[in-house]
Amino acid sequence: LTLLMSVADFEDWGLYPGDHLLHLDSFVDTQRIKTAVDGRRAALLHRMRSAGFIKKKDKLTFLVGVANTIGTPYLLAACPEWFPTWYTFKAITLLTWRFVSYYSQNWHYFLLDFCYFVNLLCLVYLHVWPSQELFILCWSFVFGPLSWAIIAWKNSMVFHSVDKMTSLFVHLNAPLMLYGMRHKWSGNYVLPDPDTTTFSQMFIGPLAVYLVWQFLYWLKGTLRGFPHNKIQSTFILRRRVTE
Repeated sequence: LTLLMSVADFEDWGLYPGDHLLHLDSFVDTQRIKTAVDGRRAALLHRMRSAGFIKKKDKLTFLVGVANTIGTPYLLAACPEWFPTWYTFKAITLLTWRFVSYYSQNWHYFLLDFCYFVNLLCLVYLHVWPSQELFILCWSFVFGPLSWAIIAWKNSMVFHSVDKMTSLFVHLNAPLMLYGMRHKWSGNYVLPDPDTTTFSQMFIGPLAVYLVWQFLYWLKGTLRGFPHNKIQSTFILRRRVTE
């Protein structure tokens, strides 16, 4: 009632805050209130479904999302040498936005999840330590758990949703970047020779790193403990994904 009606509406009906309002014994008064609330609700739903209700921010986000969807594969195919720079720009922009957004909701512990760790490794490879070993590690992660997470988490391309487009970026753009570096352009980056790459480099090494990350993640959650909001929000977000 507070959201849909004002005190002036009650006064127009001869109803005033106080004992008279708190003790509505008349069936007629109750029906009048229900009818007014239903009318306000119908008008509100009609306005929300109209084109004029769409926010300018949503329109701008939709435009940027569509342009990104068109520009990203074009850049990968036509100018692969610029794709690492494009990936870095999007990673800094979107992950910073996600941190600020999640921190305000006390969800920032989600940024300790494995997908963000892998993207951090990719940025380290691009700008700090471009070694063969790190490339193999990133390759194994992005074409393994990171790519499968797109299916497992049912990532969707919703252009007007920054949150959903950020989740898609986290799981999809790193594989595209490494694919482009391996098959399109490598520049001055050091890439491993596939003929000399061993099974232990492709599987045992990444598995060991994953177990170390998992242990540290467990250590943080068990010894120091995640906030209750982290656990509660996990179930909420998983329910939203499956709906």
